[in-house]
Amino acid sequence: MMRETMTMDASVDDESRWIQLVIQPPGPGLSGAAAYKLFSLVGAHIEARLVVLWEPEDPILVRLVDRQEGIAVLSLEYFLGILHGAPHLEWGDFFLCSSTDSVSQLLASRGSYKPWGGEGAVPYKRLLPHALATIRAVDDGYFYIYTVQLQLYHALKLVYPDLEYKSGTIEDLDFPA
Repeated sequence: MMRETMTMDASVDDESRWIQLVIQPPGPGLSGAAAYKLFSLVGAHIEARLVVLWEPEDPILVRLVDRQEGIAVLSLEYFLGILHGAPHLEWGDFFLCSSTDSVSQLLASRGSYKPWGGEGAVPYKRLLPHALATIRAVDDGYFYIYTVQLQLYHALKLVYPDLEYKSGTIEDLDFPA
């Protein structure tokens, strides 16, 4: 089932127009193989070099994350190698960035957020603009992808024909809790 909430005339990199894609991979849960496939495709189409892991709930990935900060910064290549052996992703946010400057800006945008059940909600509206794309693993069943890069929608639609599409301002996007 695909929902389209606007025409496809938004330009690539129009920062006022955000795209939200929802993918439910086949099979039970979000396997490491399904995550590897998606992250590989997204990374190749947006030329991401770095991944900021934000509070992942996975027995392998959680060991990489600083417990005080709730984050880890990894090269995309290294992250893909780890994903290939991961059993599954239950939950987590993954910000794909092009440079250490964009990672620094993303981390500075966190404000007073405290990880893993601390005070405050994840400040998505402040964080998303600093990443080329953000992939969110939700409830061991869905991947949410947020970006302003329209070509990513077209590339993923070829591989995931049943993906859901939504577009609008950052305020229009869904952030499942």
